[in-house]
Amino acid sequence: MGFIVTGSITENGGANRSVSHFYVRIENYVLHKTTGDILANTTHYVSKESSSGHPIYKEDYIGLDASGMLSPNYTFDSEIYNNSYPLEFPLTESVQVEQITYSSSWEDQTVEYIDFDDDGNEISAYRTESIETITTGSEMVTKSKININIITGSLFEYAYDRVKNHYKDIFGAGNVKDLI
Repeated sequence: MGFIVTGSITENGGANRSVSHFYVRIENYVLHKTTGDILANTTHYVSKESSSGHPIYKEDYIGLDASGMLSPNYTFDSEIYNNSYPLEFPLTESVQVEQITYSSSWEDQTVEYIDFDDDGNEISAYRTESIETITTGSEMVTKSKININIITGSLFEYAYDRVKNHYKDIFGAGNVKDLI
């Protein structure tokens, strides 16, 4: 399951091919519960047909014809993109949280101490010391609360829709079409 993107891109690396459209497929996606993100890796192909050449058996990957796979680094509209890293989609909601704040201030104070004169007699002496005063308070801050229950249906469909929207943001909504 993937989609076609219409937009002239040029590979940066690899064969340095230019194509006027390409096929995008999610190769894997991960629900990262700890960080509250869906991570999705996509691969670009020159066509849907060139993406379907994956073997049935893992041992058969050696010698696989990957000539239809495009480089993950490409230029579109004079801007360079790097598709080597997964796309991240947060599963969070904004909430207001009270957070404790700390502040400190310094005040010079004169402090008496006992010293000795040249004859060994006790005398009172004075010195100035900086004394720190810590004040606590609170403030309301906006935080991103992890909520994986945002996904109400299929995890794949949720990720697929987010990936498509990512490409729509780059290439325009009219240039991204499902090709199932």
